[in-house]
Amino acid sequence: MYADASVVCGALELAKGTTDLLAKPSVVIEVLSKRTEAYDRGLKWESYRELASVTDYLLLSATAPRIEHYRREASGEWHYRVVPAGGRVTLTNGATIALDNVYSGVFELDGE
Repeated sequence: MYADASVVCGALELAKGTTDLLAKPSVVIEVLSKRTEAYDRGLKWESYRELASVTDYLLLSATAPRIEHYRREASGEWHYRVVPAGGRVTLTNGATIALDNVYSGVFELDGE
């Protein structure tokens, strides 16, 4: 699976037989679009949940400043949270992301 962006915590390891696919991503980020949203929420999310290394799955809206955050708890269960404009995402490793910084200037651009 190719994510829009991903983060590795620890040594970089590529999937067997590839030169550009991470074997153990920790944070996976997908930007939702009309064309990919169903896939990102469905089969892709199902596959990412199976990877023990994935601790956080972020879905970024392409139409409004909004992030959906799935976070793996110590129990292995996933916690879901919607982060609106002005909010912050706190990843499992303690890092924080200010939503307004992610979307700064994005909606000033022309296009879909």
